[in-house]
Amino acid sequence: VISPDAEYPTSTDPGFRYFASFGDRPPIVSTCSPFPFVIRRDSGPPKGGELVVGGLQRIANATGISFEFKGFTDKIYSFNESRTAWPWDDDRQALWIGWAFDSEVPDLGPRSDSEPYAVGVGGPITVERGDGEEIVGGGVVLRADEALAVTFGSGSNFGNVLLHELGHAMGLDHVELESEIMFPVITEGTPADFAAGDLAGLQGIRAVCDA
Repeated sequence: VISPDAEYPTSTDPGFRYFASFGDRPPIVSTCSPFPFVIRRDSGPPKGGELVVGGLQRIANATGISFEFKGFTDKIYSFNESRTAWPWDDDRQALWIGWAFDSEVPDLGPRSDSEPYAVGVGGPITVERGDGEEIVGGGVVLRADEALAVTFGSGSNFGNVLLHELGHAMGLDHVELESEIMFPVITEGTPADFAAGDLAGLQGIRAVCDA
């Protein structure tokens, strides 16, 4: 289980945005049990699993949400089939994290001549609970044929791609500030960790247990 082992300074920076589908309300994440996750067995770099654990540790520190490893999977994640869940489906789906090729996950693109391919894609599975949308699963897919360093740090590397897509899985949308992880493009100016706006969005998630 990946539990918070540190705490980021509280941020109220307005430089973040949740997905429009959440309306004016932050997403809900149940803390009654750790959020399950699986890692794709194939296609990733040798130390990809360690990178995933490091990224989820940062999410846990920022949100207070714990994550539990449920094993490896050979299944390919499909964003088209997994946008939402049904209110009566109480079981959370494991957060899928792994590397894949665009032939396996078409969302990696390119979608058109004018829209370049993505180094990663991510997003939540949600269900409407009456007082807001609860995140009950999601997917984070990183491009398997991209030659990036498997490390965290400022600039262009798989660590920052992972943090960006984990942010999407937790409900964060793109922002216009290059100084934030949730800027649409990973550049040499990308920070080494979640910035103030990213943290404000992550810390705003309603992580509660109603059981």
